[in-house]
Amino acid sequence: MPSIRYHEKYGVRRNDGTPRYPHELIVNEMRQEEYVRTEEDWNAVRPVAEERLRRALS
Repeated sequence: MPSIRYHEKYGVRRNDGTPRYPHELIVNEMRQEEYVRTEEDWNAVRPVAEERLRRALS
């Protein structure tokens, strides 16, 4: 079963500020949360993500 916090393992966090893509937040008449990842966020988790990929592909 996938982790509920899967996104946090890969540096993605909920955008509580101004939406980057406001027109994409409404889907089937329901408001969605926007999640973002900055380059800094990605660089913080990149070594772990790369190691997981290496293990999965070997």
